[in-house]
Amino acid sequence: MNRWLRRLFLVLSIGGGFAGLAFTGSQLLQPSHPLLYYVVCFVVCLAYIQGILSGLVLVENEAEGVRQLSWYFLAQVPVFISPVISYQFSVGAWLTIIFGTMGVRGSAQFGSQWAVALLQLNDRTVGIGANAFAIWATWYLRMVLRRKCANKAPVPTSGTVTPPAGPGVEPVPPVANL
Repeated sequence: MNRWLRRLFLVLSIGGGFAGLAFTGSQLLQPSHPLLYYVVCFVVCLAYIQGILSGLVLVENEAEGVRQLSWYFLAQVPVFISPVISYQFSVGAWLTIIFGTMGVRGSAQFGSQWAVALLQLNDRTVGIGANAFAIWATWYLRMVLRRKCANKAPVPTSGTVTPPAGPGVEPVPPVANL
């Protein structure tokens, strides 16, 4: 993985996760919200913790960290708005484009953001979109992971080499590598 992009993913996952966790965790301390609000905030806190942990895994074991972060950024791709359920989750950065009843909307920002709404039946807004930054991040991380898997050459299980035998070729006993 490119050194600068690795650093970018570390800052986005650990820094963005920590910022999101700090803000969302503070919401858990606010009184007079319905129980469902606290449940959603708790689940979002767990998601931010997963981002922090995935960034730390990237430091220790690049292949596993890339795999975890690719799934983490994939969860940040969809954006949808409806009277029944709305969802957006972004960590570190987002470049969002949404098409819907409000026309075409876009936004770009660094930071962490989430929005979940359930049963907002008086709001007839409908939209669907995607976080273009998360699409790029998922694509890039999956590409790095494919390269890492392709570069793993099979390791010989023994220290011997056996030349191939064919018609008219006398078999040669294995030669030990010293």
